[in-house]
Amino acid sequence: MTVYRAAERLRAVAADAREAELLAVAPGTPLLEIDRLATTLDGAAVEWRLSRCRTDACHYGVELV
Repeated sequence: MTVYRAAERLRAVAADAREAELLAVAPGTPLLEIDRLATTLDGAAVEWRLSRCRTDACHYGVELV
């Protein structure tokens, strides 16, 4: 299976109580949400991922080719 395209949407969100506990931050701490959908050449979805990341501990990088 070949991934042809991936689209990502980013936004700032506030950590809820569970996320705050898991990420060792205070509730309400800003997080970066990354919503990703990857598809094959014929448009079939092969991956959907929703990530929430601490902005003080992670960097978001992208390489366009």
